[in-house]
Order: sequence, then C-alpha cells, then structure tokens
Amino acid sequence: MFFGSRKNRTPWEKLSSGIYVPPLLNFSRWYPCPDCCDTGTGTGTGESDCPYCTGSVLPEEFEVVIAGVTNSVCADCLAVLNGTFVVSYLYYGEMWWYQFGKTLWGCQWIYESEDDYCGTPGDLRLTLFYDNPNYILEALFGTHWTDWTAWQVSFGSSAPDCSSFDDLSLSPAGATYYCNNASSTCAVSAV
Repeated sequence: MFFGSRKNRTPWEKLSSGIYVPPLLNFSRWYPCPDCCDTGTGTGTGESDCPYCTGSVLPEEFEVVIAGVTNSVCADCLAVLNGTFVVSYLYYGEMWWYQFGKTLWGCQWIYESEDDYCGTPGDLRLTLFYDNPNYILEALFGTHWTDWTAWQVSFGSSAPDCSSFDDLSLSPAGATYYCNNASSTCAVSAV
C-alpha cells in the first residue's frame, strides 16, 4: 500500500496484525512488538499464559508497593517512584535485557504512568523471566535502554506459583544514577 503523491510515494508496511505502518516510526517508549516476535498466547484471560508461573490461574494484576526511594541527581524520584501501583498483564515473549546483554523470555505486567522521572518514562514493569538456572521476578521503573530503578527476587531453579504472591519482598537491584533505592522496600501481591 502506498500513500502520498505519485511522484513521492511513501511505502507503508503491512504488519501481520493487518495494520499499516510508515517506514520510520520513532517510539518514545519501549513496548513489546507483537508483530516481530513470538508473544505466546497473551490472551489476558486469567488462563495460564505465562509458562514461568505454576498454579492453575495466572493473576491478571499485581499490587506493587514501593517505599523509601529517595532523590539522587534529580528531584522527581521521591514523588513518582514511591507509592502503590497496580500492574496489569501485558504479554509473554522475548525481551532484550540491556543489563544482562542478552535476550531473555519473560512474562510482563505493566503500570502505565502519565509521569516521567528525570526524563525517563515513569512506567512500572513487573517481569518474571528465566535466566538459566534461575527464575527471577523484577520490578523496574524506566527502561533497560535508559537509567532504571529496579528490585528483584530469585526463586532459584523452581518456577513460582504467582497466584500465591502475598507481600513478596523484592530487594533493590542496585542504586541508580538518578534515584537512590538502596534503602527502599518493594512488596508484590497478587490482586
């Protein structure tokens, strides 16, 4: 399909979803691309869409409570990163993990925020992934391409029952340049 005048036609690409997109898209935030990778079933129906969660029901939502993040280089951290957030199931699929320098498969829940902090998206992602030999749950503000603030817990080689998360404690995964989460707490509960 082409749009534009006969002299200056701009080719648009048809994705497998049937949507046409222009050749150059500049996304301000990273989101999974269902047309370029296997995203699993991703039905969001409460069925077991995430192979890394055991149990019969995959929680559609989790409550993430974060406290104790302080400002470091910028003044936005305290106001944006502390609070109670409800993350909703997004998808299962392949993701690039900058901090690990490799591609990993994971299940992701997201809280989309209207706020940015220190020029970084204020979205909170809760991701359960497998990095041989460990199953790891990570709560992350920002993106793996920019500065991030994260908390993690490892379940070792056993996949967790995600529906049983009740005030599951995640540890700070290193203080970042923008925000200091070294003394912070992060708790995750199935909703």
